[in-house]
Amino acid sequence: PDEQILEIRPDGGVVLNDLALDTPTSQALPELQKTLLRFREACAAAKVEAMLTIDAGDGVPHQRVIDVLNACAQAEVVNISFALEADDAL
Repeated sequence: PDEQILEIRPDGGVVLNDLALDTPTSQALPELQKTLLRFREACAAAKVEAMLTIDAGDGVPHQRVIDVLNACAQAEVVNISFALEADDAL
């Protein structure tokens, strides 16, 4: 599988593999949607599973996580997991 890491920052910023996308206030996240769509299409062409790990640390508004999940749904990326902090895993 091909896995991408998406970080959601407390200020609302969205960073996919060290590339900042959209603005922290953009609810629709069009750049993220386009990037995820290209990622899913490339994975499909290579016959590998598209996987996305979301890293939303403490202080990230729940609405921002929902915005990101909506962008994933629009791009039809369905294999999504959430990163856990070491303290959370206990």
